[in-house]
Amino acid sequence: MLKPIRTIAPTTFPITVNDVKAWLGVESNDQDGVIQIAIAAAYEHEERSEGKPFLAIMPQTWYQDFPAFAPVMRLPIKPVMEVVSIVYADPAGADQSVENFNYYLFEDETGPYIAPAPGYSWPSTYNRVDAVRITWNAGYADVPAKHKIAMLQHIAFVFTALDNFVAG
Repeated sequence: MLKPIRTIAPTTFPITVNDVKAWLGVESNDQDGVIQIAIAAAYEHEERSEGKPFLAIMPQTWYQDFPAFAPVMRLPIKPVMEVVSIVYADPAGADQSVENFNYYLFEDETGPYIAPAPGYSWPSTYNRVDAVRITWNAGYADVPAKHKIAMLQHIAFVFTALDNFVAG
């Protein structure tokens, strides 16, 4: 299976420089640039810390290509806010769309997946590795506090280690 591709990245982070400064007790603006870099690193770490499927914290758009339809089409990035489209190459190689009433979005212990609606069968596809493309929006509308706290703790750990390194 091909790797998922992010087409629209998040435009903000769930915590701000001021959040970090309050968490660390920093009053000056001298380290704002370093804090911004630390936020980006903590964000990336938090998105990848829960294993597979990967976690999308802030809203973003992804697609995943598949060689054909399967009974269950697993999406490797969670949580799924909405499925934007399912496009496939028909046996003649022409792009076709699956209407949204022909499938359902589910999630189980291994993550989100799409399955055909009752009475609907996935169509046949052209023989190529990217015959089916599923595009979806992932992320939280309201980021859970556990992810914000984890990012703040990660940054605090890095700043403490840096302070100990500079002092030692």
